Amino acid sequence: MSTDPTRSPLSPAALLATLEPLEGAKPLPGAAFTDPEVFRFEKRALFDRSWICVGRVEDVPSPGDVVVVPATPEGVLVARGDDGQLRAFYNVCRHRAATLLPRGGPACTRAKELECPYHGWAYDTAGRLLRAPDAPASFDTKQNGLVPIRLATRFGFVFIHLDGDGDGPLPDAPPAFLTRAAAALEGGALRRVRAHAYDVAANWKLVFENFQESHHFPRVHPALERLTPSADAGSILSDGPWLAGVMELVPDAETVSTSGNRNGRPYLVAEADRRKVHDAILFPSLMLSLQPDYLLTFHVYPVAPDRTHVIACTYMHEGAPEAAAADVLGFWSRIYEEDRAICERQQSGVVSRAFEPACYATVEDGVHAFDKLVARGHLDGGPPVEAERDEPTDPGLVVQELRSEPRLRARDDARSEPRQRVAGPRGKRSRLCGIWGRPYLDLSEIVDTSVFPELHKEITLGLARVDTSYTGGSLKWMGVTAPWTAADGYTDYMHVIGQMTREQLLELVSLSDDPSAFDVDELESYEFGDETEHPLNLTQMRFLSYRYGVYFPWKVAYHLLENVTWDDKHSGEGKAFSDEARAVFPKTVAFIESLPMSEMGRVVIFGLEPNDHAPAHRDSTPGQSLSVAQSLNLEPGRGLVDANGRPLDKRFFLASPDGQEEVVVDSPIYWFNDMDYHGVHADPFFRYSIRVDGVFTPELMAELRDRFEGA
Repeated sequence: MSTDPTRSPLSPAALLATLEPLEGAKPLPGAAFTDPEVFRFEKRALFDRSWICVGRVEDVPSPGDVVVVPATPEGVLVARGDDGQLRAFYNVCRHRAATLLPRGGPACTRAKELECPYHGWAYDTAGRLLRAPDAPASFDTKQNGLVPIRLATRFGFVFIHLDGDGDGPLPDAPPAFLTRAAAALEGGALRRVRAHAYDVAANWKLVFENFQESHHFPRVHPALERLTPSADAGSILSDGPWLAGVMELVPDAETVSTSGNRNGRPYLVAEADRRKVHDAILFPSLMLSLQPDYLLTFHVYPVAPDRTHVIACTYMHEGAPEAAAADVLGFWSRIYEEDRAICERQQSGVVSRAFEPACYATVEDGVHAFDKLVARGHLDGGPPVEAERDEPTDPGLVVQELRSEPRLRARDDARSEPRQRVAGPRGKRSRLCGIWGRPYLDLSEIVDTSVFPELHKEITLGLARVDTSYTGGSLKWMGVTAPWTAADGYTDYMHVIGQMTREQLLELVSLSDDPSAFDVDELESYEFGDETEHPLNLTQMRFLSYRYGVYFPWKVAYHLLENVTWDDKHSGEGKAFSDEARAVFPKTVAFIESLPMSEMGRVVIFGLEPNDHAPAHRDSTPGQSLSVAQSLNLEPGRGLVDANGRPLDKRFFLASPDGQEEVVVDSPIYWFNDMDYHGVHADPFFRYSIRVDGVFTPELMAELRDRFEGA
């Protein structure tokens, strides 16, 4: 075993065997679940350097509320100050290190101040030191408040980060079902009906592995098997940190409970998700299960190699009757006990000298995906922490090498005087989320765009030669459009499909590429459209437009480099520019490949036909992420004019949450915050831009920070 604290005690050969494809992979060795050195390495490399989910905003609802979460030996205080802001602190008095509140569990305490029981030092819920009895006259109370911990929220979940030196952002790209349920999860409509804390005499990874498969349902959970048969379960896998799965409810059940009925509990999910149970983990600390009518969360805290503390919480809609919780809570109490017992039996076995990992069952792809995250963390020493990146590459992603030198404009760095910071597009700070106080960053002083007129000729000719598609026709249904678009009269295709009769659905399916792939008896259960198993083809989209008046903003969409789902649009793993893109748009592809990005996960030409517009919408909700999704937006036609002398600028705009402040982007290449509402104004000519999603190089981030941050 290695004594180097930065190196895993586990054998690299064993870890690499876990990273093999499922059919030939070996599970983690027994030492991974028993060795104290492995446990210490994982606490330091995986947990201390990751965002840890410690609860939900509903757990600390009012000013003065405080909870103690067991994320450290002494506990972490999560408090809501008098200003309504959530903060986190180490539960340690600055005087002689006594804990301020007992590390007792998830119960909420109401306190105007936190007084140390040892010598009476007192702090408010914003962490300020209020009293320090008998301290020297020269003692500065302002500099000796509680030690803060980074805190962030997303989808109503509360996260902390214990590494004070790290700069990693909150993990992006959550499972799609969380995005669809964002209104329920973030809108303050939930209440916690139970927080159940218990210990499992097993390693933390066994707890996660158990959650990651339904293979054990028939023998361990017959009640779950009856309601959500394991044969109907599926996995939604990635290279992390999010992993997910879906299970179908049996026809005679509305939900998972003793009765199988909702008993008056309102739905938390859209109609398309009401026959499903969605599970997910956020590595390495959170497990959650979104049922049609309630939410389960499991916060996992490793205590020892063979002991894990779990806090299981149940949330329901605030309108659910009080008595309606009983059949859910009783059901899951039995499931928790069954899981605890089987994990402890497994822990008893992994210590045996006879244990030798054999293989993964073919249905244990979720377990394998989790173990791969663990193995990569061991091999890489934990999540990467790079001070110059807003969004570090996940450990499992293979960074693409740039095929040519980054197209950065040369700067005279030999001069002796300090660099002059370049002002942003607007000098004043606005109500937009923006980037470093600016609505957007103009990159035309960094990236050489002199080739843009030539690219514009190639792109406009090439678009006439390739098959393009429609997109953007379900923005309202997705819940991402600005409030003022609600009454604009434009129709989403998902709203139309949701109201279709069986005969109308049959007609829509008949236009698909393979109508025989649909079970006509199950038509009402299918999901159609972007990022589903049944994307609409151009014929179906035109039909929805012609027959039902559906509006597709972007009627000229072309993927130069395609991603499968929204979740992986910043990952370049396994992706490449299409042969057609290279043949038809060679100069454009060459320019994009030269951009200062270490990963490219999606490259799309978005075009609007004359007189079309793109409604104001946002790609992610403020508060869900601590950082701005990294993407470059290119407008090669900017500055050119049509035959009548009219500028061909796209008029891409950013808008404040109330729509009262608007900024029209004036740059041929720019980075904007997609948490802001953005759209395109209508004009009587064709407009387009190219969006390149991925990860910026550290050099580009350093250049951006030098020019823009704090200026």
